[in-house]
Amino acid sequence: PGLLGEGRQIWSYAFIDDVARGHLLARSCCPRGGEFVLGGENVSMRDFFGVLGALTGNPIPRLHIPLGLGMTFGGIQMIADRLRGRPPSVTPASVRMMHETWACDSTRAESVLGYRSRPLRAGLIQTLESAGIPIRGGR
Repeated sequence: PGLLGEGRQIWSYAFIDDVARGHLLARSCCPRGGEFVLGGENVSMRDFFGVLGALTGNPIPRLHIPLGLGMTFGGIQMIADRLRGRPPSVTPASVRMMHETWACDSTRAESVLGYRSRPLRAGLIQTLESAGIPIRGGR
């Protein structure tokens, strides 16, 4: 229904094809192992929904949900799911996690492996098209 907080938290958006290719690059480059971050474009939640809204023509979330309210909802939802015998769909811990910044730096993977992640907009276009969701603008 809205953004948690002001939507300033930064997340890294990497597309599965790019990450899978990164794993193959790492395997061929470093068969004995190695550690690489295979991230994508770091974008705020607010900007993510701005791009998504521009592509789909759907309105972007305007409601800003305070962290405390989100965690309260998560607790209520967790209890309701348990009473129904379902795994929890939302918990206070998952709400808190969504409020954090999860930016990634793939510089080492780019320089050592040649890893590249497509830009957010290009990845969203491909994802929407593969899901059969029409692109209405912002191409």
